[in-house]
Amino acid sequence: MKNNVLVILGSLILLASCKNDHTQNQNMDKMNTTERGYKYEFIKELEGPNAEVGDEVYFHVKVIARDSLLYDSESRIVPQQFVVLAQDKIEPNANPLLDLFTKMSIGEVARLYYPMDSLKQRPPGFDDEEFLKYELHMKYISRKENQGGKDREKEIADLMSQTQKDYKRGKLDSKMKV
Repeated sequence: MKNNVLVILGSLILLASCKNDHTQNQNMDKMNTTERGYKYEFIKELEGPNAEVGDEVYFHVKVIARDSLLYDSESRIVPQQFVVLAQDKIEPNANPLLDLFTKMSIGEVARLYYPMDSLKQRPPGFDDEEFLKYELHMKYISRKENQGGKDREKEIADLMSQTQKDYKRGKLDSKMKV
């Protein structure tokens, strides 16, 4: 009797797992696709302007395989940062998250499905896993028009370097008040 119950229970678990795989594949068919062919879905979608080419985006990301958290950037206090590139400037093997930036606004969370067979080497223990899941949480967008100082960084650095040299040579003594 116990063996029959275990066989029935095992069969139900097997059927349930097959159903979940089938359901996941159906869901994948309904998902959005990036320009480079990655499937993605929004976990949290909000109204607001999306990031644009040239903007700096600040975000946290989680990397998940099956139900295991492989990486979580939230452990770093400072969010990760990228400059949004035009789609034609993104290399074919570049980070898949680059595809999502122009589709997201501040506060949104999206999940991108990265095929495991695209990795050079699969993480140990995930031989049967089909996708790595990247969960991207957009924290902040710095608009390119608000980055006025960025184009002057070299000019400012050169000025600071020259001022330091002048100070060391005593050329600024007459301009300093004690």
